[in-house]
Amino acid sequence: MFILFPFLRIESKEYIIKEFISLDTITNLKSYGSYSPVGDFHYNRSRVDILDEKSDVILRGYINKKGEWIVHPYYSAYEIDKNISRNFDGDYHDGIAVVSLLDSDNIVKWFYIDTLGNKLTDQRLNWLYDFEDGYASVSIYMKGVYYINTKGEFQNRLNFGLDRYKNIFSYKKDGKYGFKRFDGTIIKKAQYDSIEFCGCGYVNVSKDGEVFLLDTLWNKIEDINELDLCDEMINKYSTRNCYLNIKKTISCKYDILEPFSDGLGCVKEKSGASAYLDRNGTEVIRFDKDTVCFSFNNGYAKIMVNKKYGLIDKHKEIVIPVEYDYLGNTYEDGIVLVSKEHKYKFLKIEIASE
Repeated sequence: MFILFPFLRIESKEYIIKEFISLDTITNLKSYGSYSPVGDFHYNRSRVDILDEKSDVILRGYINKKGEWIVHPYYSAYEIDKNISRNFDGDYHDGIAVVSLLDSDNIVKWFYIDTLGNKLTDQRLNWLYDFEDGYASVSIYMKGVYYINTKGEFQNRLNFGLDRYKNIFSYKKDGKYGFKRFDGTIIKKAQYDSIEFCGCGYVNVSKDGEVFLLDTLWNKIEDINELDLCDEMINKYSTRNCYLNIKKTISCKYDILEPFSDGLGCVKEKSGASAYLDRNGTEVIRFDKDTVCFSFNNGYAKIMVNKKYGLIDKHKEIVIPVEYDYLGNTYEDGIVLVSKEHKYKFLKIEIASE
């Protein structure tokens, strides 16, 4: 069904673009709602939605980077429903994907599968989130809300707080907050009046009327302005003012269009011009008002001009020409999903040899 054909080379100053996987032979690709019928590669897997001509139902499967079906189209395609507590896109995250099936009573059943298509758990889930940093939140039918890890193990979320950073969870005891791991091991006993994870392992806490920041070794940071900012911290600060007394890196003349990623953030001036800023708030790439920018990922970012998409690098070099009707958002191993006139294919970015 999939064809890997001889490479078509389009050479530029620094890059060679090769056609990697063609989807032309699939005549029944079908989008669901606002979704593309094909997803970006995550964990060597890409989502593919097709129309089953016998049942007239859109089915979802997954392919690998050879264009082979790893999970054949079997699951129900779905789109994000803003009215329920879910936050997922059908792609693999931490090697786990959210899938659904519509049973004979038209009831949607949700569950997780691994990269081979095996179910992670047989528990009936009412709602569920994508995995992030090895864990996800789920609601188990008739039992309540739990955390689940990539091994399919559960912990009742009542034993934890609502905040988490990677494998560190908050918990509350006798009105105070502390930190522990998924298995219940106490890392820092409950002693704080409030806590908030601020990204990159830093935690904003209050204790006995004092508010301060803890580093990754749980030591109090005396001078917060000496911290090296990371993308997570800037994104937290921009939305929630997570940490204290730090000079805002984004000037008030900008609106943030896309979160900081790969050390750069996409912003828009009041005049309508867009730009990328580094973590110090310095413009490193600038566009006129006709160009829309998006987050960097794996060293590349898409831009849109007159409703056409292309890809740039951090030096504003055009990697993929601005000529496509659709272009993906993540570029695992330099593989980019594009479409033109409803025909989809994957391109592979390679650095041109000297």
